[in-house]
This record gives sequence, C-alpha cells and structure tokens, in this order.
Amino acid sequence: AEKYAEENFHLRAIAVYKTILKLAPTLVEINEKLGDLYHQVGLDQDAVNQYYIVAAYHDSKGMTKEAMGIRKKIIAIDPSNVTGRIRLAELMRAEGKTEESLREYERAAEIFVAKNTRDGLIEVYEKMLYFRPENVEMLIALCRIYFEKRDFKKALRRIETAPADVKKDLEVTEFWAEALLEEGLVAHGRLVRVG
Repeated sequence: AEKYAEENFHLRAIAVYKTILKLAPTLVEINEKLGDLYHQVGLDQDAVNQYYIVAAYHDSKGMTKEAMGIRKKIIAIDPSNVTGRIRLAELMRAEGKTEESLREYERAAEIFVAKNTRDGLIEVYEKMLYFRPENVEMLIALCRIYFEKRDFKKALRRIETAPADVKKDLEVTEFWAEALLEEGLVAHGRLVRVG
C-alpha cells in the first residue's frame, strides 16, 4: 500500500488499506493513512469518517495531543464541522491552551449564528463565558436567546454568576430586572427574598 501511494497509485493503495482493515479494523495508523489517501483523491467525507475512527481511539486512550492533531485534520477538510470544532476546543482547554480553545469556540459560535442554531449557540456561549465572564456583549447575547426561549431561570442564573462589574451594565441590569419580573420574584416594586 505504501509503495502504491509513493508511486501515486492512490486507488490501489486505498484498496490494499481497506483489505487490511477488513482483517484488522482497529489498526489506528492504517485508518489514518486511509483517511489521508481519501483526502488526497478528493473523497473528503470518507477521509473525515476515517479520521473520526482515529480520533475516537485517541480519545478513549486519553491521548489528547494525538486527538487534537486528528481533529485539526477534520476541521481543515470541513471548516463548518461544529461538533469537531467544539471537541477540538475542549481538547485544547484540557491541554491548557485557553486562547486557542476560545478561538475554536468563537468559530463554532460564528457557524451557529450563521445557521441560526440557538441551542448550539447557548452551549458555546456558556463555555466561553466560563473563560471570559467579563464579556458583557456575550452575556447580553446569551440572555436574549434565553428570553426568546422564555427560559428566564437560566438567564437569571447566568446574570447572578457574572462578575460585579458586568452586573452594573445597564442592559444586563434590565435583563436581570425583567427576568425577575417574569419569574415572579418581584412583587409591588420590591424584590421578594428567595432561598
């Protein structure tokens, strides 16, 4: 298979690797080589499928760096793969690469915004606010989504865990007050004591 690949007989190499995998489907390096060949010949979805097998193996063995490398290959082939981006961001976070992780979350958020996928956007914003709790604009965007879904409790929870400076923002305060009203925690202009 390697000889065929070196001589640019990619389809023959693919056939040999597929035969090997029929005999031993768990050979990770063969799955990765097959994915590389699929990508070289333009069978990108097949390449991504092979890479998912490899990524799952690395994930199961706790091989974070290797899993990140494979996830990067997946993203390079399919930049709109939100699930892959989120998983890559989680792996980067586990490796202490906070800024890189945040960039992947931001790209995932952009894709969710373009697709108007609120649930995915909630997940990403929640994860990003964990790292950047001072991001007022993101908190406001998240509160808007919660309000659209009429999930005032989650909006309240998110606002109440925000840093004090963020809570002083006028729009955040308005969301907080409206969420309290919607949840019936304000009576006759006075805050009802909770808990």
